[in-house]
Amino acid sequence: MNLNRMLSALSLILTIAVIAWMWISGHGLPSLDKPSAENTAPDFVITHLVSQQFNEHGQLKYTLRAKALEHYPNGVSHLKFPQLEFRDAEQSVWQITALTGEVNDLTHKALLNHQVHLHQPQTSTAQNWQLTTEHLSIDLDNALVETNQPVRIQHALGQLEAQGMRSNLTTHQIDLLAQVRGHYVPR
Repeated sequence: MNLNRMLSALSLILTIAVIAWMWISGHGLPSLDKPSAENTAPDFVITHLVSQQFNEHGQLKYTLRAKALEHYPNGVSHLKFPQLEFRDAEQSVWQITALTGEVNDLTHKALLNHQVHLHQPQTSTAQNWQLTTEHLSIDLDNALVETNQPVRIQHALGQLEAQGMRSNLTTHQIDLLAQVRGHYVPR
């Protein structure tokens, strides 16, 4: 009887030690409820993707292009060289490019990473300007973009730098969140 209790206690102590080692070493605990994307093969792959989304009035809302898309069973797609073009009510074009990205089918959100460029070409009502950052989160349904990373905005009259940004591409409003610095050359 004492031997059974001692073996049970030893087993419990060993289990706790293994869990503590995994936690401390950064391995984390294995997930039992769902497989991770790293352990799951994509359920389909698309190369040279061109996808268009239209609003309820039949007007083009945005176009998504990518060199490759890998879609996983959890509803997340990984993108290589994604390019997004948004159109506002006046059909002004906003172009967003990056090296990599993800799109979530369920939330209709995208995350673009590495050398992200947001560009608005010059129009009759707007100046040409470009924003660069390393990560950009995009609400595809509402044309809202944001980042907490450093951003740089370059335009004809100078440049701005800030820590973080939120923008509504439909209303053309940009909020720089912190540590804003700028260089402006009046004409």
